[in-house]
Amino acid sequence: MSREEDHARPKVSVAAIVRGQTFIVIALFVASRIIFALAGVRMTFNGLPGDWQLLDLHQLRKNFVTAIFNLHSQPPLFNSFTGFLLRFPSSIQHDVATVSSLLLGLTIVICVFHLLKEFNIPFRIALAITVLVMTSPSFILYENCYFYTYTTTAALTFCALALVKFLRLHSLGWGAAYCFGLAVVIFANSTFQWPWMVLGLVPVFATVRLNPLAIAKVALIPIILVFGWYAKDAIKFHTFSTSSWIGMNMTHVTIDSASPKTLRQMIAKKQLTPIAAIPAFSPVDFYVPNFIPPHQHADARVLNSKTEDGIYQNFDNINFIAISNAYLKDDLKFILLRPVSYLSNVTKAAQIFVVPADQYEWLRTNAAKITTYISWYDKVLMLQPSHMDPATYTAQSGYTSGGTGVRTSWSQESYLEIVILFLTLFVLPYLLIRRRFERVLAWTLGFIFISTAYTFLATNLFELGENNRFQMDLGPLPLIAAIAVGVNLYGARSKRRPTTDPKSAS
Repeated sequence: MSREEDHARPKVSVAAIVRGQTFIVIALFVASRIIFALAGVRMTFNGLPGDWQLLDLHQLRKNFVTAIFNLHSQPPLFNSFTGFLLRFPSSIQHDVATVSSLLLGLTIVICVFHLLKEFNIPFRIALAITVLVMTSPSFILYENCYFYTYTTTAALTFCALALVKFLRLHSLGWGAAYCFGLAVVIFANSTFQWPWMVLGLVPVFATVRLNPLAIAKVALIPIILVFGWYAKDAIKFHTFSTSSWIGMNMTHVTIDSASPKTLRQMIAKKQLTPIAAIPAFSPVDFYVPNFIPPHQHADARVLNSKTEDGIYQNFDNINFIAISNAYLKDDLKFILLRPVSYLSNVTKAAQIFVVPADQYEWLRTNAAKITTYISWYDKVLMLQPSHMDPATYTAQSGYTSGGTGVRTSWSQESYLEIVILFLTLFVLPYLLIRRRFERVLAWTLGFIFISTAYTFLATNLFELGENNRFQMDLGPLPLIAAIAVGVNLYGARSKRRPTTDPKSAS
């Protein structure tokens, strides 16, 4: 080809290339969802009605604002979206939920692809990794389970991309999008509390350098929304958390592991209070008035009613605040008195954390449709020697499939997840300290590290049983960080590799 012909060829802009690559990602996503739909995978409403995290559906329909304002048991986003969903005719509610979840999935895969490109991963490799993410059984199953986990995954992944764009382009619009993303995570998932958001705001404040106008444009509204909700809970319920359940949740990693005989002995010695003998999340009448004095009549039905829709337990009943606080005192006493037992439970929690997230009780309906695919994916790609049956992982079995109370085989963990976590939690900080990344990517990887470390500690230290679901909150972020670490280490090794001078060799 002559030089004149080469100059005559139209030049394709970078923006056009990016649009074309994004279109390929979208097309592959649509194709994958059609294939899984043909396999029988459908949106499931496992806990609707009756989900512990949801308010009375009748109240969400008729008294939406009052019900949400008086929510103390959970952050407001899941209940708010459910209230929005109930505004539609029942005949299309399933379709609206399905489309909403598909949009979350599309958001995730587009963000994953562009994050990888930001880390200078070649197109074909970035596309292959994105395809592996979008076809992961965990992503397929959570995308088709009506719950807040997938919303958290999408919001966190979007936050990482928005942070990159904000730092690289110095765009206040992307900065505002990042801060609103942080707020969405806080409002969606009680694992993430205000300390995480404060850490997440550090890159923003460091970038705008305390410029009051820029801070107001980027972060003021999300900060007001989040801390306004905290202030409401502090004033109305005397709590400073988006969930009042921490004491009840923590029993799973503390007193639940003790035998009934041991609990009776500790109660008799006044090491624990009698409430420790009652399983957490029991009906209100199990506690009030025998162990917890009844709270005075509140000003909203969702706080007074003992049941939802006249059938299911209402865990937003105002008495559960005192009940959970009572459990929390016993949880802390148990840790001080039996630290070895507590650490043993934390170890179990950490092991479950690295089990593929698709092996979770609520996902069984759809998992049964693609059992063979899940088995091969988890064995070949996730490097999981044997499948974990979530139905056998209960407090009664000691969270072991054999019911032995201990986990020593390490046969049901994903060794790929273990490697990814190791690179993200231990190697990445070393590289960040050594400043081997440019400033933009360093802040972004720092955000991923903080989110991963926070989630790993905040879930495994306080919960036992659903820990692999908590891993799904992070979605693809640890994988992206691990890839960045691998690329950095490989690049550093290549630079150190000696080269042979052809002239000297001759």
